[in-house]
Amino acid sequence: MIQNPTISGSLAVTGMGAVSTHGAGCGVLWEAVVAGQCGIRTISRFPTTEFPTHLGALVPGWDDPQYAVRRDGSGILCEKFARLAAREAWQNAQLDRADFPATRLALILGSGLGEMGDYLHTVAEELAAELHLMAGWLGLDDIVVADRGDLSSALRSAV
Repeated sequence: MIQNPTISGSLAVTGMGAVSTHGAGCGVLWEAVVAGQCGIRTISRFPTTEFPTHLGALVPGWDDPQYAVRRDGSGILCEKFARLAAREAWQNAQLDRADFPATRLALILGSGLGEMGDYLHTVAEELAAELHLMAGWLGLDDIVVADRGDLSSALRSAV
């Protein structure tokens, strides 16, 4: 249990999801960590001859050049990976809409996107659409976006 003196109550982690350099799934990630495996490998998704390094932290199974980021920002895999991880977390939580109080639900999203420029609004719109679907499924009337993080302003506008 995590306790914070400014917040009453407790936090329960009911489901987790992960997509990492070892593959999709918390189990895959944990096995690699316990075994001391490194996820850094030779980049094969795009040519690296113009770069000083040829190594990267790529997710296995997504090496096809069709997934390379194009100059217009399309083709970024982060939102696909976020959806995979979120689905795993929801499945692991084994929550049923009928017996779960929707007011007790929180989504915490972490990302390694860095500077996204114009693509930030595209990510915000896609995430807002997913949140509206989830809110509808849970029977919620409202989506609240905290004023924290680089994505918050764009996401608040999109919802």
